[in-house]
Amino acid sequence: MKRILCKLFVVALTAGFMNVMSVSAQSQDTGYKALLQELMEASGSLKSVQQMIPQMLAPLKEQMPELTEESIGKLQSLLEDRLVNRMVDLYVPIYQKYLTADDLKQIVAFYKSPVGKKWGEAMPAITVDGAKAGQEIGKSLQDEIKAVLEEAATR
Repeated sequence: MKRILCKLFVVALTAGFMNVMSVSAQSQDTGYKALLQELMEASGSLKSVQQMIPQMLAPLKEQMPELTEESIGKLQSLLEDRLVNRMVDLYVPIYQKYLTADDLKQIVAFYKSPVGKKWGEAMPAITVDGAKAGQEIGKSLQDEIKAVLEEAATR
């Protein structure tokens, strides 16, 4: 239960941070923001995040079976709002540190090419599969770390 609350706290903290960032991003160049939006859509980034939300909620459903589908739906909507809908605003100042508007135009051109489209279409599934693989690694490490700590405690 503690782990669930910690995870929810991290999600809430992240969502709060994104709110602050979205307010500051409102003053950003709208042309750059539009290019970044186009890039994130073409690359599959936004769709990847959206598809990861059920993966994020799955452990919560298992650990808190008392949660209703309505509650899960509200959490999913909250995460979609904070993570997906505000992601572009969050990333505008970050991307601007490293890439010019011309760079974004060239990257978008790649994503509009046949191989770029294929990459953009595959990315959400790759991200979901990668998240599942990451969860498995995390589970195995958790058990191994626990065993090492238990062994150390018995010495």
